[in-house]
Amino acid sequence: MGEGFIALLGIGLMGLLFGAGLAIAALKFSVEADPKEEAVEELLPGANCGACGYAGCAQFAKTLAQGKARVTDCAACSVENQKRIAAILGVEIELLTPQVAVPLCVGGNSCRDLAQYEGVQDCQSALLLGGSFKSCPWACLGLGSCERACPFDAIRMGKDGLPLVSQERCTACGRCVEVCPVDVFVLWPKDKKVRVLCRNENKGKAVSSICPKGCVGCQACVRVCPVDAIIMQEGRAVLQPERCIQCGLCVGVCPVNCIVDETKKRPKAFIDVQACVGCGVCARVCPVDAISGEAKEPHVVQQEKCIGCGLCAKRCPSDAIHFL
Repeated sequence: MGEGFIALLGIGLMGLLFGAGLAIAALKFSVEADPKEEAVEELLPGANCGACGYAGCAQFAKTLAQGKARVTDCAACSVENQKRIAAILGVEIELLTPQVAVPLCVGGNSCRDLAQYEGVQDCQSALLLGGSFKSCPWACLGLGSCERACPFDAIRMGKDGLPLVSQERCTACGRCVEVCPVDVFVLWPKDKKVRVLCRNENKGKAVSSICPKGCVGCQACVRVCPVDAIIMQEGRAVLQPERCIQCGLCVGVCPVNCIVDETKKRPKAFIDVQACVGCGVCARVCPVDAISGEAKEPHVVQQEKCIGCGLCAKRCPSDAIHFL
């Protein structure tokens, strides 16, 4: 045999010995997988977005199985899967109100630029280079950092220079909130469809001169709101979602259209004439005078006027008002 063959044989034998050693070590020091951990990980979204505070879904699943985290810490996990995970772990959970990312800016391309930006298409980089190139310091820069950061492809930049968020895809993981250097994004209750989309703290001409869609602080929305859900804060209208009843009255009075309503269909009130006692409370609380009737006689709702706010049902002493 030649010396080369002997050398190759020796290397091969050494490889076999090392391989066997590694196999034995792997068997000896292996850790048996926790079936609960594996089952939990299967139900997590797998995006490894980090919104839960852990390195990824695998680490979060392990922490959950150890009882050191809450199921609801994963905002990206669907309500159905959260319930399944809780059942696997044998714990009870308090389900949170589903949220969605909302960009509080309606200016976009209509907001005047201070300068023409030419550089890396990244919002943070642009801001560090020379500050905001928008005349409104609260305006979306429109460079799409949020779109690229979203792990669920829920954001795309529209032709108007504003981010469009898919209500179906968004999981409220918060990545867009983290990457936006001008704090355009907030996490908003998904069932609250009325939103004030402006954060400019100036008033009147100071706003309209730089953005035709910016809130001018006129307070028309504050005055028309029947439940005091809108307040003035730092010169701008701020909607409190926990108080809002989705009546949409504020949308109709906003002179610059910075309040939007994404409600696809409003429910209409109807009164059960058999249950109505004719007390007239519903007619008195209706903000649009959609209910009428004589005292002690069944009242009726004018469907074309009804805005589905629900105030009448809340005040009805005989539970005679329902919605369809």
